[in-house]
Amino acid sequence: MWAEVLDAIVLAFYEEEREFLGTGMHELALIFLNLFFAADFVKCMFRIHVNLSIGGAMSLHELQSRVNAWMSQWKDGYWTPHENLARLTEEVGELAREINHSHGPKKKKKGEGEGSIAEELGDIIFVVVALANSMDIDLDAVMDATFAKYNVRDKDRFERNE
Repeated sequence: MWAEVLDAIVLAFYEEEREFLGTGMHELALIFLNLFFAADFVKCMFRIHVNLSIGGAMSLHELQSRVNAWMSQWKDGYWTPHENLARLTEEVGELAREINHSHGPKKKKKGEGEGSIAEELGDIIFVVVALANSMDIDLDAVMDATFAKYNVRDKDRFERNE
């Protein structure tokens, strides 16, 4: 019964906030969430914590602040959304190449350097956060709304663990 009440509250929140959040934010959140699902990084219901080797686990808000500090040191500042999209596409391609080499049929060429799936995921996360920052998008709020949507929409879609 409590699960049904929570789902009803979450659905009401999602429906109310949809216009406020805007389509672009949902698209960005879906890209971000799909990348994390593909990498089996989603381990909690309403928050994603990224474990970085320098500084440990941090919230998305903290990660956005850290990316902002890094980007703010450069004269040109943030890249445009179009430039970030091109960078994101490039990084996703590099991730696909590494996964194909390590888990697929395509092996590396002779003399080709070692790559890292983790490094490519880090690059993707950085670009997604930079894109969100450049568009004044709060990823904590976006991910709360995205999980709320998924919890209602996909409640009975997949077989649950016993």
